[in-house]
Amino acid sequence: MSFSISGKTAIVTGGARGIGIAICRDLAEEGVNIGINYNNSAGEAEALAKKLQEQFGVKAVAVQGNLAEEQDILRMLEICEEKIAVHPEGSYAERAVAEGWRIMSPQRMWKDRREFAWACL
Repeated sequence: MSFSISGKTAIVTGGARGIGIAICRDLAEEGVNIGINYNNSAGEAEALAKKLQEQFGVKAVAVQGNLAEEQDILRMLEICEEKIAVHPEGSYAERAVAEGWRIMSPQRMWKDRREFAWACL
């Protein structure tokens, strides 16, 4: 059985710096569209998005967000969806609410660590 991630979408947290850059490049090389999350490094994230688009032909977008804020996480999903992916079953944010996804801040995850889940694109 063959497994392909080409055409999928990923948000790489801290994607504009350090190991995040390598992860973004590796995923783009496999044909994955990338949301590059950053908090303070807008220039680096935007430059990386442009480079990945040119070099690998994927869709890439720099998206600012503080992962400690649930509203930032939902906004990041909406931006990536708008600029990268279109899903007939509804937006990620709508699906998160409708399907009961629990998107939690790190503080809340720690308090309720037995009942957290990651939402993957």
